[in-house]
Amino acid sequence: MIIETLESLKANLDGDGRFRIHLNDGTAADKKCLFFEPASLQEINEFKFDLPDDYKTFLTLHNGGRIFTDDWGSGIFVHSLKEIIQETLSISHLIPEKYFCVIRYADVGYFLIDEQKVERGEKDYLLYEDIDTSNPPQNLKMTFEEFIEKLIKFEGELFWLK
Repeated sequence: MIIETLESLKANLDGDGRFRIHLNDGTAADKKCLFFEPASLQEINEFKFDLPDDYKTFLTLHNGGRIFTDDWGSGIFVHSLKEIIQETLSISHLIPEKYFCVIRYADVGYFLIDEQKVERGEKDYLLYEDIDTSNPPQNLKMTFEEFIEKLIKFEGELFWLK
């Protein structure tokens, strides 16, 4: 499903990776997507954290990327393997051990994977940590794949906060 979801998004991009979205206030905005080259199977298999299968599939297509970005630096940063390590270290004081960061939504928050749930084969492993609170991460009760599908459907809107 992640393959079809990403292909659907890419089909709407122009030659520069740009596309137009419609905002809730009735206006439109230009956004941009950029996808990185794939990670190797060796890099994925030797990675520090236990990754869920759908995220591994994403990494075989793209070792990270930027979705719904604008010219001011806002947007969704889907982390590469290297960025997962860097971001997780930078927010380690905010998150429980055995959580790692796979997405940062600039000026909004972080999306984390609960490694213990992945190890147990549970599918509700994705959590959200708001950038401005000290509340515990919110379980989104979904997988990475389900999140990306909804994110694209809602054109980057903060659907998980509604």
